[in-house]
Amino acid sequence: MFLTSSFSRIRVAVLCLVMAAALFAAPAARADDGIPNEVPYGPATYHVSLRSAVPLEKGELAQVSMTLTDADGDGVLPGRLAALDGDKLHVFVVDESLLDFQDLMPRPSGAPGRFIFGFIPKTSHNYRVFVNLRPKGKPAQDIPALLKGKDPCGKYCVNIMSADRAKLPGYNVYVTLNRDTVHVGEDVIGTLHIIGSKEGAPVIGLQPVKDAFAYLVGFYDDFKTVAHITVVNDGPRKDTDIGASPILFVLHPARRGYLKYYAAFRIKGQDYLVPFGLRVVKPGVSLPDIRKVLSRMPPDQ
Repeated sequence: MFLTSSFSRIRVAVLCLVMAAALFAAPAARADDGIPNEVPYGPATYHVSLRSAVPLEKGELAQVSMTLTDADGDGVLPGRLAALDGDKLHVFVVDESLLDFQDLMPRPSGAPGRFIFGFIPKTSHNYRVFVNLRPKGKPAQDIPALLKGKDPCGKYCVNIMSADRAKLPGYNVYVTLNRDTVHVGEDVIGTLHIIGSKEGAPVIGLQPVKDAFAYLVGFYDDFKTVAHITVVNDGPRKDTDIGASPILFVLHPARRGYLKYYAAFRIKGQDYLVPFGLRVVKPGVSLPDIRKVLSRMPPDQ
């Protein structure tokens, strides 16, 4: 489905007006409120155990063995899983500073429920692994597990970057939100802009990534909570479809604190992963300029 930039801008503007009215009329818009592509999530019902031969070390390949079992202790086969974001099983790995995030695809290995995956850590800290899956006929779930690093932080070490823009070779990327201050429980409409730096025009030619033309996911500084961010734009129907900037998304702030989130997109076969950061505060707290907040959230907020 080819989208011209003018059509995309008109469509997104209409979507913003419609969704803003719905969001301001209700405290939270969930899957059953009609947001396109919304995936319901529930508590983890499967269990994950991980094994790495040595602690994680920056720049060194880590080979990880993963066992996925159900409540009865039986290994979970891929046939028991429904597709989620284009795949039946993938894992998010993020270090405790939130500096390094990688999205990996484990592959079956040996007995039922046994999988392996590998990656090269960018830090030697502890990493949290979130196994992202959806059992057939049930809500999706993130199953957490810990991979120990050679040099764990020992205390709070989140890499704070309250940022809403980035410059890439050939592109300028930025995010706009419909709220100056992001509060817990108040849904946020955001727009991801990808601009060709030479032409200064929105990019046309986004290729499919996980059943969409952009994919966003975030992690809170409690090192425990995933923020699944819903892309509203129509997704591709086949691998050869292309989309255009801007990309409209919805964020449901689940807890207060710092949120590091990543936008992934593909242009001309090249994959890009862009980090952004923002603060989520409790209702009633004012935070007029999020970009100027450079330290950890005070305990009373």
